[in-house]
Formats: sequence, C-alpha cells, structure tokens
Amino acid sequence: MKGFKSLLAPGLALGYAAMAFGLAARAPAQNLTTLSSDYLTIAFPVAAVNNSGEAIGDGGLATVIVREPDGTTTTFAPPGAVNAYAIAINNVGAVAGWYYDAGSVRHGFLRDAAGTIAVIDAPGAGNQLRSGTMVDSVNDAGYVSGHYFDSQGKTHGFVRDWSGDYFDFAPSGSTYVGVSLLSQNGEACGWYQDASSIGVGYVRDASGRITSFAAPGSASTQAAGINASGQITGTYTVEATGKMQGFIRNADGSFVTFALPGGTIFPSVIVGIADNGDVVGYYGSSGFHGFLRSAATGAITTFDDPDADHTHFDGTFPESVSGNETIGGNFSDDKGSGAGFILAGEAD
Repeated sequence: MKGFKSLLAPGLALGYAAMAFGLAARAPAQNLTTLSSDYLTIAFPVAAVNNSGEAIGDGGLATVIVREPDGTTTTFAPPGAVNAYAIAINNVGAVAGWYYDAGSVRHGFLRDAAGTIAVIDAPGAGNQLRSGTMVDSVNDAGYVSGHYFDSQGKTHGFVRDWSGDYFDFAPSGSTYVGVSLLSQNGEACGWYQDASSIGVGYVRDASGRITSFAAPGSASTQAAGINASGQITGTYTVEATGKMQGFIRNADGSFVTFALPGGTIFPSVIVGIADNGDVVGYYGSSGFHGFLRSAATGAITTFDDPDADHTHFDGTFPESVSGNETIGGNFSDDKGSGAGFILAGEAD
C-alpha cells in the first residue's frame, strides 16, 4: 500500500479527469437497492482480480503482491523498479503493470504465471523524466495494451502481442491518448482528447482499424472498460445539461445510456463491465460506495464493505471486475486504514 495515493488514486484519477472535461456531479439516483453478500477481506488494497479470485495489488514501493484463491501470496519486484504499480491480471495468472525507475522513467512489465518478468518499453517511448511506457491491460492470450509518452511528451496507444511485437497507434485528431484496455478478442478501447480538449472514445479492432465514438448527446466521452462481447462502458457529459451519465456501447455501435448514482462533490466512476453486461463502479455520497448496474433490468445496486467507514474520503472503492463478475477493490475504515476485498456473485 502506498498510503492515501494508493487508496484513492486509481478511481479518483478518472473522476478528476472527468471534472477536467467539465463533468458535473449528480444527486443520488432513486432506484438503489443494497447488494448483500459475503466479502472476503484481503490484507492489501486489491488493484485487479480475475475469474478465479486471484488478486493483485501494490506490495509497497517497488513490489507487487499476488494472492492465490487459497490465500497464499507471492511478492515480486520488476527489475530496476523504485515504485511499482499492479494494474491487471488475466485468467491464466499473468500480471501486468508499470513502474518508475531511479530516473523517474516509466516502464511496463508482464509477469507470467511461472514468474518470468518481461520489461515492456514501447518503441518510441521517451527515456527522460516521467516519460516512458504505462501498461493498462492484459488478456488471456498474453496481449498487453497501454499508452506511452514519447520524447516530446506526446502520448500514443500501443498493443503488444504474445510474441513481443508492438503495434503503435494514435487516433486521428488526438492530442492525448488515455488508457487503452483490451478485450479477450484483441480489441482495444479507450479515450483521447482532441484539439479542443474534448474527450472522445475509441475502439481499435484486432486488425488495427480505429473507430472513434461519442455517446449520444455528449459533450465529452470517456471509455472505461470492454468485455468479451465487445461491449464498451464509460461515462459522458450530457451537452444540454452538463450532467454526467453512464453508457454501454454495443459491438454493433448502438448505445444504452443510464443515470448514475452520485453525490454533490465527486462524479461517479465506472471501473469495468462484466461479460454479462453488468457495469461496476463507485460514487461519492456520505463517503464512497460501490455500485453495480444490471444489464438485465437496468437497476442499480449499491454495495459497501461491512468494515468500511463512510465519512469524508472513506468508503468502498471497487477497482476491478472480471468477466464472470468477480469484483476486487479496497476500503478505508474509521481509523484511516485500508485493506482490500473480493466480492463474487451477481446482483440479479
């Protein structure tokens, strides 16, 4: 755990980016029910989880921790890491993330299930202060995706296949390429800023063709996850009202939009979409709370770790949802301490 940053940054970074795009907070939605299930408490904040419940997180400074479903843990450090960040784990146990070296240059890494670590430096990535490569996702075929900063500070997206070949991309008109996330079929999705600093979604198919998209009636669109069916979820600003809503973009390009829960200070944050189309995220209202939107009914269900406090910046923060809807995240208690949780099961 890296203190307050580690506890809040993965989700709030998206929330603050959303506010940078002019997103307004909403009053709480009225169709909330409460998800009642068993929570498995983990000794570290969980950054990501796979279908079997294998979880990863930051082990402290340069290390990453992996927890098997039986409770055994393994800690490792990418070579040359000063600060390491666990980001994703696939269903065969490969762990992906990125780290800073001693010169504050970013590098990606991929650790396979046998423990072999590959350093990922996208061709064209800069090697000066705070430039370099950030890995955002890994699928079961061993493909990774991410984004990098070149020597001029410009960002690009990339996909690296299982053999180590890189495919660089930047959507037409982009001035900044954000997070790049992979489906099991090799599609990459994310968002970028155009010349007017407007957020635009994109999807890159396995052949390299890029399609930009915006949610209907949006002033700004930010993709946050993609599932095995090619459904993409995220948030957008309603141009007419300035309010933030959620969306699902289906593989055929059609959209479903929906209202989000949220408080009066922070916008809601969507963290991913399960293979059944259910969307997971969190929102702020008297602390922070997890939520799940059912694809079958459209109902939004809230969930809170029973040990979480809900004052100020405390609460329950889901950070990851796997294909079979296993949810991993972290919570903070009334003492300001944090731990992780794993929650399995569907709300329907």
